[in-house]
Parts: sequence; structure tokens; C-alpha cells
Amino acid sequence: MPRSIPTPPEYAQHPELALVSLLYMLSRQHATGCRTMAESITAHFRFVAGDTRYADVLRNAAERLGMEWQGLLDATDHDGSVH
Repeated sequence: MPRSIPTPPEYAQHPELALVSLLYMLSRQHATGCRTMAESITAHFRFVAGDTRYADVLRNAAERLGMEWQGLLDATDHDGSVH
């Protein structure tokens, strides 16, 4: 079961921060392989997918990508590394 990661309160007023954070984490994940970062990426995709302030096309893409990242997490052996 995915770990619940709280949504930063700043996202309520500035939803673009979720996208900025997501892009940064995506650019760093390959270098770290950190499971916690992968979980945060997945949570950010869920946030974007569920936020009606974003265009449908972006929300749909975020939903699909979030499911892929969740599948990656589910497939790992929980050793703390996600590659």
C-alpha cells in the first residue's frame, strides 16, 4: 500500500509549485534511486491528476504516469532503491 505523503499547503494557492517540484524530482530520480523520492513523485502525480485547476490533458497524463510510477514502486523489493 502506498505511503501517504502530505501535500504541502502552498499547493492550495500555487498549484504550479506541484509541477515545479515534480519536474525537479523527475530530473534527480535517476541519480539517486531513492525510494522516498519515487514515492513523492507518485504522490505528486496523484495530486496533479486530482486537481481540477489543471487542464484535462495534463490531469490525464499525470494519472497515467502516476499509475506507472506506482507500478514501479510495487514491483521493487522495498530495499530503498528504485531504478
